[in-house]
Amino acid sequence: MNGRSVHWRARWALAQIAGALFSTAVWVVVLASVPWVMAAGLLGGVVLVAGFRSRPVLWLVFGARPAGGSDREEVLRAIVSLASLRGRHQPVVFVGRGFRARGWDVLAPGPRVLLMSESLLARIRAGQLSDVEVSVRVACALDQLPVVGSRIVLVVRIYCLPWVIIEAVAFRVMRWLARVPLMSLAWRMRPLVFGLGFLDAVLHARWEAAVPLLVLVVLTYTTGPLSRAWRRKLAELGSQRVAQEGLELVPAVTSPSPSHARDTRSAGSLEVSHE
Repeated sequence: MNGRSVHWRARWALAQIAGALFSTAVWVVVLASVPWVMAAGLLGGVVLVAGFRSRPVLWLVFGARPAGGSDREEVLRAIVSLASLRGRHQPVVFVGRGFRARGWDVLAPGPRVLLMSESLLARIRAGQLSDVEVSVRVACALDQLPVVGSRIVLVVRIYCLPWVIIEAVAFRVMRWLARVPLMSLAWRMRPLVFGLGFLDAVLHARWEAAVPLLVLVVLTYTTGPLSRAWRRKLAELGSQRVAQEGLELVPAVTSPSPSHARDTRSAGSLEVSHE
């Protein structure tokens, strides 16, 4: 494992702290109340990890089906600038359709497997993207293969599914609540609220309440910066292949993965879901 791999793994691991803690609390409650749900989730997770990159799993997760002849030709023509994908190295192309293909443009779960969203394919057909722009997107996706194609990352993502769901809902709700001045003020006052709760717990020796409160207040300050640091690292991973292929990184041409799409609506700061 080289230094580059260790570095991205460290950034990635730090960005998972909040999700892992929250999901652990949820799974403990689920295990105690409805054990069969926990068993079903465990079985489903094993199936997803074992069948990673298989056609059924790609369809289940991304709504991806093998590209038809004309679709495949469109994609291969657009990425002709990538010397590493010519000739015998041409990738197998899948097209993601439906709601599962929202929030991402192109993913590379394997060295010779490309997932292209239906929306991106439509833009290629309409001539809205140049071949260089498409090639840059694909090069970035290929350079993020150590992340997107990692079974360890997939296992943690499945384990943190409760956090992923809450994060998605909170993102949509907070965009609306951010326009309410009172909510913004309440968020800024969290040190006072948490501080009073922590002080009360300590004074009454309720350590089972004091410790979680302390962890919670720390996470409210660290989760955002750690997630942004991980997204920056992911952007660096995506840009290196572009340079190796002799392409120029153009703003707004890199594509986020489903797992991180909420945080990178413009692709100038690349990230791949898969924060």
